[in-house]
Amino acid sequence: MAKTLSSLRFIMLPERWVDIITNRFLIYIFVLIILSIYITGSPHFNYRFPFHADEWHNIKIAQEILKEEKIILYNPFLAGNPYYINFNEEAHGVTNTNSAMWQINYNLLVALSSLFTGIPALEMGLILPTLFTFIMSFNTFILVRYLTKNDLPAFMSGVFVMTLKSNVTFLGPWFLVASSFGLAFIPLILYLFLKSLVSGKYLPILLFVFAATTLAHPASAIIFIPIFGLYMIFNPRIVKHNKNRFLISIAILLILLLVIVPFEGSVISYIVKILKVLIFPRSDPINGFVAVMQFPAYMGIIAFVLSIFGLFKTMTEDEAKILPLSVDALLPLILAYIYLGYAFLAPYERVVLYISEILMILAGIGLYHIYRSIGNKRTAVILIVMILILQISSIPAYRDDIPLIMGPEEYGAILWLRDNAPPDAVVLAAPGSSEAIGVIGGQKVISIMRGRLGSSEESINKSMGFFRGNTEMKEKILLELKPDYVYSREEISLESLELVHSENKIYIYKVRWQSY
Repeated sequence: MAKTLSSLRFIMLPERWVDIITNRFLIYIFVLIILSIYITGSPHFNYRFPFHADEWHNIKIAQEILKEEKIILYNPFLAGNPYYINFNEEAHGVTNTNSAMWQINYNLLVALSSLFTGIPALEMGLILPTLFTFIMSFNTFILVRYLTKNDLPAFMSGVFVMTLKSNVTFLGPWFLVASSFGLAFIPLILYLFLKSLVSGKYLPILLFVFAATTLAHPASAIIFIPIFGLYMIFNPRIVKHNKNRFLISIAILLILLLVIVPFEGSVISYIVKILKVLIFPRSDPINGFVAVMQFPAYMGIIAFVLSIFGLFKTMTEDEAKILPLSVDALLPLILAYIYLGYAFLAPYERVVLYISEILMILAGIGLYHIYRSIGNKRTAVILIVMILILQISSIPAYRDDIPLIMGPEEYGAILWLRDNAPPDAVVLAAPGSSEAIGVIGGQKVISIMRGRLGSSEESINKSMGFFRGNTEMKEKILLELKPDYVYSREEISLESLELVHSENKIYIYKVRWQSY
């Protein structure tokens, strides 16, 4: 290091620059910034639009918030602005859960980010995931640095955690979705929890971050109940020494609960409602072996093996054991889903994502212990670099498995709708294309895919029935749905439809109601 310092001063660099260049912490953070841009941006190298239906839904909500200049509690895609269908309310038979507000903190963040930067909400589909990927990595760095008192394992864990893959089932950090916000702050909440047990000055910060996460994505916050509970079981003296802090935290939790699910009726009926909200029935059977093996498949076999090694290494450490205990606390939720047919507290897919994130953090710690065990440090460095490169290089291949909501060839046709169709026009299109039409074109649509927002199963079936049905069926559905335009991937021959635009095998028809 001394030799490096003298060399830098010899080439007449200012002393302040020399200090920055030789600051290991700043170097690690700079590398994490570059990697977060590459890892989150690489899936968009050949496709600049959002991948997941939830992304399109969040963008549309942000656009509507900016347009109306207020919080909205309806589905802005659909004509008449109906209250949107939420999975809890529809599948669980629960009403008045205030579900439209469950992710409003995140929707406001997207809208305000667009407002203050002047960047269109659609472009936030790339910018915000990149930002949250870096925040997730940086928070991981802070957590592991605190647990290990070393920058190197903190850096390794920071790299591993940002290579967490994304797909349409589990979601993930590549997508503009509220769970990405939760993923970014899970390591920070763990860090603040440990620090608040040492010093009370961290408790207000912990409660603030926890509340913000709860209002952005409740599932990402509620998982800390079993995690903190198990940690306290293994550290019973914590409860005795922090009784007042726990009482304050419980009071905040109750307030957040009442905000998320309003109280009505009797205490018993309210408790029943809460239980229904926190129980997610399994829709399809799942094989236990397949469920367990999806972790190495999802994380990558190298990362999974390293995480198991890191898990065993941290089990006996005082504060660091919160990481393996977090895995232990969440695993019963996976087992309950497999063998009982129900997910508790959070959807099964989100629990898999949270466990994978924690295992990725442990993978960095495991890799560091391997590095320490190798006597020849040059060999150790080469091995570490090769493993990190292999982990990072797996990202582009995984992106190819993500289906597209809107094909690149559709963009021109949707721009035509934006420029030529009235903004209050209703377009009949297949779900998927409907999301892109609503966001880019600005028109209302008949149905959308099930996700952050949703439309009725009936409207989806009728939309698909129109494109699959015969002439008689098409005419019947047109009369029932009453759209102004039809957006199709195939030519349609109906007297009531006038072809007004075609591009890249996309056909846009205007409905001639005078023919009826």
